[in-house]
Amino acid sequence: MSSPTPEQVRNILPPGSDDVSLDLFILNARIIAAEDLEGTGMSPERISLIEIYLAAHFAIISIGELTMKKIGDATDDYVKVRLYDGFRSSTFGQQAIAIDSSGTLRRTNQAPASFGLLT
Repeated sequence: MSSPTPEQVRNILPPGSDDVSLDLFILNARIIAAEDLEGTGMSPERISLIEIYLAAHFAIISIGELTMKKIGDATDDYVKVRLYDGFRSSTFGQQAIAIDSSGTLRRTNQAPASFGLLT
C-alpha cells in the first residue's frame, strides 16, 4: 500500500498551511497504518483514507488550528490543540477514528485504566 501524497493531505488542511512540509507527518501516519491497522480486515482504500486524515492530524497539532481569520488588517489566530486528547484533539484525528471501522484508533486513544484502593 502506498503512502498518501503531500497533495492529498494538503487538500484537506486549512488554507495557509502551504509552506508546511508534510513528509514527517505522512511517515507517522504510514507507521500507524502499517503497525496497527493493516490486518484488521479493512480495505486498503479505507486504510489509505485514514492515513490522509492521520497525516493531517499530525500536521495540525504542529501548526495549530485556525480559530479566526480577519481579512482587513490581516489577522490570523491559531490555537494549539490539546495533545492529551490524542487523536480526538483535532477534527482530522476525529475523522480518522470515525472512518476506522475496526475501532483500533478509538481503543488506542483511550486512557489506560487506573486502579486504587478506597479507604
